Amino acid sequence: MPARASLATLLALAPGLALAHGDQPQILDIAFPGAFPGEAWALSDNQGIFAVGEAGTRWLCEDAIEPAAGVRAVATLDASRWILSTEVQLWRTDDGGCSFRGLPGLLAGHRARLLSAHPDHPDELVVATDTLGRDNDVYRTTDGGRTWQPAGLAVPGQFTSLVRATARPDRLYVVHERGVARSDDGGQTFRPFKPGPAELDASPLEFSVLATSPVDADVLLAAVERFHTIVLRSPDAGETWLQVAEIPDFPLQAAFSAGGDEALINGLFAGFYRSDDGGRTFAPAPRSVDRLGCLRRAPDGDRLWACTQVFFGGPWVAGYSDDFGERFTPALARFDDASRWRC
Repeated sequence: MPARASLATLLALAPGLALAHGDQPQILDIAFPGAFPGEAWALSDNQGIFAVGEAGTRWLCEDAIEPAAGVRAVATLDASRWILSTEVQLWRTDDGGCSFRGLPGLLAGHRARLLSAHPDHPDELVVATDTLGRDNDVYRTTDGGRTWQPAGLAVPGQFTSLVRATARPDRLYVVHERGVARSDDGGQTFRPFKPGPAELDASPLEFSVLATSPVDADVLLAAVERFHTIVLRSPDAGETWLQVAEIPDFPLQAAFSAGGDEALINGLFAGFYRSDDGGRTFAPAPRSVDRLGCLRRAPDGDRLWACTQVFFGGPWVAGYSDDFGERFTPALARFDDASRWRC
């Protein structure tokens, strides 16, 4: 067993040590790796990955990757092969998380927080990099990460959004410091579009894509972050925009229901804003859990997942809702409740 994997196993076996790895860990995001259906992976800033499923939670200690690693994104090609990003660089595992090595070639030394695996093509993946001091691009592989092809954007700045349309997986929306763009061929090529209506005169630095409709890849919600965040809806893949809400909070998360008729926007302090008309209008709505974040809808239904920060007043680490946010059930109450990752 590799040295790092052995260390991870020993630490995971020792009770109470989960909190010794990093001070007051926080969940950065929730991911749904395609090779592990039914699981939600909570990505932490200093303690690795907490894979939450019906049978409980497995903990992949960050020392299996690199000490004090903040896991920013993960995409699985199959149960053994993953691409993972930390604050330092991109990594690959071929043994289900037991050992990792840095990506070679074009992506050597790059870091990224934006990864997306194609749901229908197991070996296809895109990465949008955000490495300081280097030109960044969208890189695509169709052979499981053996080779990568850049889209040719060569941005002298960071990518800040990458969203794959669930209704049409070859449709990608990206935002970088110099502009916003759309791909209709899985990330091979991109064409620019405007970050909101002309009267807003929004900068790409203010703009983010929040969500796409699961039934229409052209329908998307976006945000322009100012003193109050302006929420926009486009019915035509970013060609035209309408303002649908103004929310005194940022950053925001958003999710459509599986049928596309409901939408939910979440702000850490502002709470929920609901839509019953496919995102055309929103209104404030009650939220049963304070300081909720990481709002994501699982790809196989209407279950919503979210996180709270337990060291800053949150009631649990990760939880889910089966009634589109009306009530949440804790799935991981404390970081110590996870069992070790088996290698």
